[in-house]
Amino acid sequence: MYHDDLGVMALDLPALGGGQAPRGAATTLATLATGGALQLSPNPFRGDVTFRFETSRASHARLDVFDLAGRRVTTLVDRRLVAGPQTLTWSGRDRTGAAVAPGVYFVRLTRDGSSETERIVRLR
Repeated sequence: MYHDDLGVMALDLPALGGGQAPRGAATTLATLATGGALQLSPNPFRGDVTFRFETSRASHARLDVFDLAGRRVTTLVDRRLVAGPQTLTWSGRDRTGAAVAPGVYFVRLTRDGSSETERIVRLR
């Protein structure tokens, strides 16, 4: 299954103890887990989480949060940013202001003609 909003293929990994992971699963999961230019802290989080990244030049940036089904939970920024270090804070609320459930979410940063996705965990 493909999720347009998230831009990654959903993977149905086998239960522990049996079966083979789908082709490309290890690569996709490793890509999502590696630390890139987008830094999240703390992760996992309970209250607020801070996102830090840098823009090499003044350009448009977008930071979205998605749930495991690939649905956009909220957009934290979608505008032109000045060059340099950026810091954004997410309170763990969706676009309507409701607190999101504990669980795994994906954060996608698109800027300077590229995008990266990181996994984040919300605790109770």
